[in-house]
Order: sequence, then structure tokens, then C-alpha cells
Amino acid sequence: YAGTSLSATSMALLGKTTATMTLASAFPINVDDSRIDEDAKLIPLPELVRSAQAANTSCPPGATPILDTIRHHLHDDELPHRKIPRIIHITSKSRCATPKVQALVEQWRFANYSLFFHDDDAVDKLFRHPKSQKTFPLLNETLMCVTNGATKADLWRYLALYTYGGVYTDIDDSPVGFNEHTIQPDDDSWFPIEGLGIVAQFFFASSPGHPVMKYAIDFGIQNLRNIVNVM
Repeated sequence: YAGTSLSATSMALLGKTTATMTLASAFPINVDDSRIDEDAKLIPLPELVRSAQAANTSCPPGATPILDTIRHHLHDDELPHRKIPRIIHITSKSRCATPKVQALVEQWRFANYSLFFHDDDAVDKLFRHPKSQKTFPLLNETLMCVTNGATKADLWRYLALYTYGGVYTDIDDSPVGFNEHTIQPDDDSWFPIEGLGIVAQFFFASSPGHPVMKYAIDFGIQNLRNIVNVM
């Protein structure tokens, strides 16, 4: 899969991480499930993103709210049978979208996959969650210096998959060569490889608690703290 190059903000977040990751290390990894904090009280995704209120979102003329798709697999009985949950995560400042963007989002509504849209409030709520603060003690302090929404979104995508697992995609991306059967039950992570031989950051998937996601967040926080002027 060849896509666009990594964004400047993602390169700043991950530094050498993307350049050193190979195809072999990017695809399924055997992971000890005990790494996941079973005692953490995660906010259910429909509650985190306020799915029930989505249809009532007030949008300007020419735009309509992106609605969530919630499938039965969100029950716990699926987790022992599938490492990467069948969940699509998409984010933008607001749920309000033009018909062109809505058409792109519709392409990601696969059978047996849930789709959740995370607006700015949902993104901030996950950053502030006690589990996020406990796992990444310097996260919120670092984010206080970040004023660019794109930089926050670059870091959030790794946190969302580390916390909930599933598939992340940019809102303006389309699933070329990807469908509901692409990711297999035993796959533990899934990263398209770009033309430069680096893993993509606009579209990828992982199981909850994956060590690559944690490393990306830790390394991103470290890099942001070393930058004098954080965008």
C-alpha cells in the first residue's frame, strides 16, 4: 500500500521511530494481554463521543453531522476471539461535514464494524482520562504547550488505539484495497507501508494496549518536550 508521505507534525512527534520500523516489525506481533490495566474504568465509546446526541448537532448550511455506527461486537464476548476490535476511529474538530466528506466517511462503514467520530471534546476527554494520565504522567503537562489541533490529533490517534484498539483513519482518506476482511482475528497490529518504506500514520490498526502505540506516545511526548516552539 503506497500513500502520501508523513505529515511534518507526525515526523516531529515520532522522530526516528517511523524511519526505523520495518515491514516485519510493523505487522502482527505476539503481545502479552496482561499489559492491559483491567482495573481501569474506561469510558464506553458511545458515551465518550456522545453518540446519542450526534443527530442533534447544529451545523451550518451545507453541512450535516457525521453519525456513529454501533455494532453488537462492542460486547466483551468478542475480545477473546479477535485481537483488533472491529472499530473505526475518525476525528475532526466538529461532527459537521460537507457532502464530500460524508461520502468518504460512508466508505468506512463496513459490515460488522462500528464507526465512532471523535470531535475536539471527545479528544480532550480521552487525554484527561485517569488511565491516560496514569499511563503517561507527562501527557497533559506537555499538551498545555500545544496550540495546533493537528499536533494534538497526531498524538491522540495513538492514544485512542492504545486505549480502545481498532482502526484509525484520517477523515479525508478512503479504504482503497481495504475491507472488512483485511484484518484477520489473529492480527495484533496492521500498518500500511508508504512509498518511502515507512509505516503510514494516516491509516493503521492495533489491538488495545499494543506496545508500539505506547512507544509512539512516549516518544512523541519526549520529542514535544524537546521542541522550543510547539505548534
